[in-house]
Amino acid sequence: MEYNINDEKNDDQEFSTDKIQIDNKTRIKIYILIVLISTFSSCDGGIIPCQTKGIKLDFEDLKIIESSPEVLEIKDSKVGFFGSSDYIGRVIGALIFTVIMGKYNRKMLLVITLIFKAFTLLTALFTCNFYINVISRILSGISQVFFTTYFPVWSDQYGKESKRVIMVSLIQLGNPLGIIIGYGLNSFINSFASKDYRAWRISFGVEGIILIICGFIILSFDSLYFSNKFVLINDNEGKEEMPKDDFQNNSLLKNIGKILCNKIFLFTTLANSVAFFGMGIVQYWGDKYMESVLLMEEFSRFVCFGGLCLLGPILGIGFGGYVCNKIGGYQKKGSMVFIIILMLVSSIISSFIAIHTIPFLFIITSGLYLLVICAAMPPESGIIISSLENNLRGDGFALSNCLLNLLGSFPASYAFSIISDQIFDNLNEEKRKEFEHYRYAWIITMLYNLVGLLFIIIAGLSRFKIKGDLSKEENEKNEDEFSKPMI
Repeated sequence: MEYNINDEKNDDQEFSTDKIQIDNKTRIKIYILIVLISTFSSCDGGIIPCQTKGIKLDFEDLKIIESSPEVLEIKDSKVGFFGSSDYIGRVIGALIFTVIMGKYNRKMLLVITLIFKAFTLLTALFTCNFYINVISRILSGISQVFFTTYFPVWSDQYGKESKRVIMVSLIQLGNPLGIIIGYGLNSFINSFASKDYRAWRISFGVEGIILIICGFIILSFDSLYFSNKFVLINDNEGKEEMPKDDFQNNSLLKNIGKILCNKIFLFTTLANSVAFFGMGIVQYWGDKYMESVLLMEEFSRFVCFGGLCLLGPILGIGFGGYVCNKIGGYQKKGSMVFIIILMLVSSIISSFIAIHTIPFLFIITSGLYLLVICAAMPPESGIIISSLENNLRGDGFALSNCLLNLLGSFPASYAFSIISDQIFDNLNEEKRKEFEHYRYAWIITMLYNLVGLLFIIIAGLSRFKIKGDLSKEENEKNEDEFSKPMI
């Protein structure tokens, strides 16, 4: 059967009830391409941490050699904000795609966002202007949020039922894997790139070209495999159905007050944002800390950085999901107890990460911190959504993602750089040369985990007042309890 898709906006269109066969080879090819896009679109997250010094020099437009003492006088704020600005775009993108994802041709949206992000990356090849690059980074974040939102949806829509969980998991692993690939790519290019054309700019260009190629490959596939109107009946066949469009009747603006008055939703989201903040510090400034404070060689940093960014999240998410499943699911009170314990442990570990200057201890404590923090994320995500009534969960998911980016991922690298610069200004010359400002900034930002522990305790107190599981029936029964004003 030939499937043609236009702009997918005609609500009066009649749909065929004929069954449509899915070509499994085509589906596999598309899925492999999606995993590759998820991975390569995250490379810039590893490119920037690998060359913060080079980016600072480019933005300051200083024609000096790497070993010059003047390098010590360059502030971190610009490169910190440059790294964080991607998440401003993600917040904007989350709001945009919440509205348009179900209304327009998803195949073309994917192609457009791929090419659009590619051009924002290629901008770095033509200018070192700080403001132009920040704007490009924000626009890049708008595109990136479509990949992180749509790819799990695609796997759930087109994947075989028995394979969907592992399909979504492999897509999510694309982010940490992409960070490591980006770090390695930049390290390789840095070995022969000139100072007038630094490795991070070339690496951005390589990532952009790869995304453009992926975009043109996507065009070669039938639009059937990207339609929001297609529903699988069994593993290899489905039919067209009119998708539910609840946006007009269930808008985020209409429900935002009710969602934010839910104490479990609000404080668990805030606690999760603290976890995202801490993870962002480790992934963004970890390499710079290992280089400047711990004096580790480039290859050692690459191995340790890769281990931190990949093994910590993978083992943590796996451990958290396994324990949560053994408890009986995130609807159980035991899951909230498990999260509180994890947040307490992470707060203790984070307090010791930067007290010492021994590389081995830094790697071990940082790795344990990422493992524990990431172990809390699966049950936290489940509690955030299940704490809401069914008709609020879609909007709640969108709002939660916006808050996680806005309060967690976005301020992480910038807050660290601001604190570092302030401490730098108050240190003597000897302390500056020893990069003590990085160590003090690390200690201060890691203590923020205590705030996350406070948030999850408040959420836990609200959760423990509810009898039974966080189910639909319990939510409706306890709706008045959820909606009591917090003040």
